[in-house]
Amino acid sequence: MEDLITDHYLTNKTVLITGAAGFIGSHLVDKCLELGAIVIGVDNFITGRQINLKHLDDNPNFYLVEADVTQTSAEYLELALDQLQASRPEANKIDVLFHLASPASPPAYQNQPIATYLVNSLGTHNLLSFIQSQFPEARFVFASTSEVYGDPEVHPQSESYW
Repeated sequence: MEDLITDHYLTNKTVLITGAAGFIGSHLVDKCLELGAIVIGVDNFITGRQINLKHLDDNPNFYLVEADVTQTSAEYLELALDQLQASRPEANKIDVLFHLASPASPPAYQNQPIATYLVNSLGTHNLLSFIQSQFPEARFVFASTSEVYGDPEVHPQSESYW
């Protein structure tokens, strides 16, 4: 992942970011745009906030799709690519997909357990199937959360905490 950022791998690449309106997703959108990528952001706004992306309304390198990744990916992603190619013919493929879509934090998991389960299982399956069939050379990056480490004994946790 480090080479994606430090070596400007993303310059002139088309990047798809699910969960684009979330805290981490919106910052990743900004960083990818800063590095010269064309970004397709996908979010259903269950927990993501439109205000996180408002500053990109007039950015010609950012395309926002309101969609749910638990639905069949082909239709909304093909539509997004068609719209993108209408203004950017050179953007004819997805080079990197960052899958960040998911309700985050224990309260969100508890309030939306089914949505959390579906986006991390069916949503991931749909995105992998789409990328494998349409853009097999693309990189797929799936984000996790700190919840995989269980309940920490120290709050807050530092970067070196195990």
